[in-house]
Amino acid sequence: MNLPQDEIDDELRNIITNILRHISVHYAEDISSTELAKKFHIKQSVFSATFKKMTGKTFHEYLSYIRICKAKMLLLNSEMNISEFAAEVGFSRSNYFIKCFKQQMGVTPFSFKRTYKDLPATVYVVS
Repeated sequence: MNLPQDEIDDELRNIITNILRHISVHYAEDISSTELAKKFHIKQSVFSATFKKMTGKTFHEYLSYIRICKAKMLLLNSEMNISEFAAEVGFSRSNYFIKCFKQQMGVTPFSFKRTYKDLPATVYVVS
């Protein structure tokens, strides 16, 4: 299923939109694309293809992206340690959290915190 986004039928688009809403609320939980496909009554292959078409990311990439976005806010507004940050946004291992953060942001979480702690929120939330 390699259709342009405008060729995704409305029902399928609505299902993926509901899944995106679900992820935005439950991002810190241990969720998988298989579980979401079952929960929203959609075949895994259709879920994966449509999700990537609509978001430009695989499920795993998108979940990691959302978690890192949430982590950026926490980093600048909290004094938790790295393990607590990781757990708070859904990463079970702090070293994997650091790896994902650095991959997406180009810096470690605490370098990010040192750099952006005194800047307006719009500067660091958008990326």
